[in-house]
Amino acid sequence: MPSKGNGSGLSTLLQSTDGGRHWYRIPFVWQWSAEEQPPFSFVDPNHGWVASHDSQTGVGQVSKTSDGGVSWTHQEAGFLDQLHFFDLRHGVSVEETLSGSVFRATADSGDTWSSVKLPLTHVEAISFLDPLYGIVSGHRRSSSNQTTLCVIVTHDGGSNWIETNLVGQLRGTARSIQWVDARTVLLPVELDNDFGSELLRSSDGGLTWARHADESFQGPGKSISALVFTSSRAGRLYYRNTREDKRYVASTSDGGATWRVQTLREAVTDCQVFNQRVLCSSDMDVIEFQAR
Repeated sequence: MPSKGNGSGLSTLLQSTDGGRHWYRIPFVWQWSAEEQPPFSFVDPNHGWVASHDSQTGVGQVSKTSDGGVSWTHQEAGFLDQLHFFDLRHGVSVEETLSGSVFRATADSGDTWSSVKLPLTHVEAISFLDPLYGIVSGHRRSSSNQTTLCVIVTHDGGSNWIETNLVGQLRGTARSIQWVDARTVLLPVELDNDFGSELLRSSDGGLTWARHADESFQGPGKSISALVFTSSRAGRLYYRNTREDKRYVASTSDGGATWRVQTLREAVTDCQVFNQRVLCSSDMDVIEFQAR
């Protein structure tokens, strides 16, 4: 792996078949966009989907494998920057167009898709509790040509969307959405103009939101980088104090109601739960934390 990170502006996907000891590039994913990384979704070790686009032609595609990536079939699609499958047949995605964002759903493994225009100019994150209940965060441009944070909710698999009640007109970005249980959702927001981070909490499935009362990881100079839950009670929030250049982890055992803070040596930027293991990225390393 590159010792100093990715400075080329290229994005691709690497695959391992021996537990991470060796990696090879998926050959058809090679695009000039380090910010818009190719999304992928696997429902088991064999069946998965990858969305990518050809930077020279601007044509996007969805690629499907049923043998763990040994072979792939490709289908032309738009520019997808979000992709998630629930099972072998049902999946959702978001297509970015010049006129805004489009939500897409499939019930035949991605062969055909239905489309619904979203009231967003750009989508940052999607998260579904199940095939019906989902939340999308993104940006919407106002009449004064300013972009504000907007969060929308669906209860019918994306056919209809409800704009949620946020705390004021927040100007920032929410790149992750964490379902704690069927009603509790956490939304870390990185505010514009160096105003730091806020953690919004919903107790009604994302319809209304309130700023969390704990100030330890919120406010100017504090940047929330990752949020992960291993159960409906246990979770971790990783953040950095940019003014002191210190890193912290906040742990909860009551579903995010209260947190206890500890210092952290590593800088954590993203986490995922895999087989009850919490795997986090730290610069060019992967760190495993004990799930509790």
